[in-house]
Amino acid sequence: MSKFFMECGVYAWPLLALTITLIFLSLWRIYCTFLKKGAPGTGHHAILFWGAISAILGILGQCQGLYNAMGAIMRAREVSPNIMAQGYRESLGTTLWGLHLLFFSAIIWFVLQNHEERRRRKLEI
Repeated sequence: MSKFFMECGVYAWPLLALTITLIFLSLWRIYCTFLKKGAPGTGHHAILFWGAISAILGILGQCQGLYNAMGAIMRAREVSPNIMAQGYRESLGTTLWGLHLLFFSAIIWFVLQNHEERRRRKLEI
């Protein structure tokens, strides 16, 4: 896991912070919605927002990685396919991480949104 983290470059730290934020927000909204049964809220929309930001940050990390790899390829006289494949592999790490966070946050958001809609329908009747 630490190797994957190091391969993500400078975008690893913001993605890690977003991972922790999403886990905290998700657990808090699940607690407030299902266990505390308090007043309804719209805080679950923040989960989807930060998931989307994670995906965008992941794509930015990929662009930065590809830009750096292309610069290294331009400076080198000869480039083996192995080195190119390794560069592409490393550039995709942030995208994978960001898209996984978006997928996770979308599922949590959908569950909370569905629960909120059912609760509203029940109050209208």
